[in-house]
Amino acid sequence: MAKNESKSNATGKGTSAGHNVANIHNGVRQAFARANELDDEIATLMEKHIKPLKEEKTKLFRGLKKDFGIKSGVARAQYKLIRLAHEADGFEKDEERAAVLDALSLTHEALHPGEQVDFIDVLKRVDGGINAAPAGNA
Repeated sequence: MAKNESKSNATGKGTSAGHNVANIHNGVRQAFARANELDDEIATLMEKHIKPLKEEKTKLFRGLKKDFGIKSGVARAQYKLIRLAHEADGFEKDEERAAVLDALSLTHEALHPGEQVDFIDVLKRVDGGINAAPAGNA
């Protein structure tokens, strides 16, 4: 019986159960206190370093609208594609990079000059092959 008393079980019974619970509570409190400190430090660093960079990026997109009439949402959508290609260039595996670039190329080629993105057309082309009739051109 002495063997079982030294172990804490699911009900917390045993001679060392109180000691283990105190250790757990202390450990949790210490971990959460440190996590709070880290969150505060992260928030301070984001306010100091990240926020100005995000504001600068916003100004860039607003400048495109002001200077060239390109709406911010349109510029941001196009930028996402450029960003994907940029990130793909950093991939270590050639297959991963090629998969992203091939997908971007396929969706770009699926578009027709002067038309907006038609994702249903893209899906039809993928399902029916590249020679499938474009939507609206039957």
